[in-house]
Amino acid sequence: MTATVSAEKAAVVAEVRAKLAEALQYGKGVVQVLPVGSKKPIVFSTKRACPGCGTSFAELDPRLFSFNSKQGWCSDCFGTGLELSGFDEEQTGEEATWNEWHDGDAGRCGSC
Repeated sequence: MTATVSAEKAAVVAEVRAKLAEALQYGKGVVQVLPVGSKKPIVFSTKRACPGCGTSFAELDPRLFSFNSKQGWCSDCFGTGLELSGFDEEQTGEEATWNEWHDGDAGRCGSC
């Protein structure tokens, strides 16, 4: 598959990128874009904060998306995906360890 882009389109893309970079610099990381035919601008930000309400967010870390990491696991099931009474976050996470003492059926975690 081959993609062909005319030099004219490439120049327009380069110009838009340059203008966007300039707008972000002038706006200190925040820019409003008014789509063609729209009356409401869309706000974009390079900061880890909502430009509308100011709520900030921590920097993303791959551990936040890992079910078997303390940073990413569900606070109710500790990354097991099951509702287990008596299980705590200090457990190793090894199934054999907690299956030995758990009696009864483990239901699916309703939080995650």
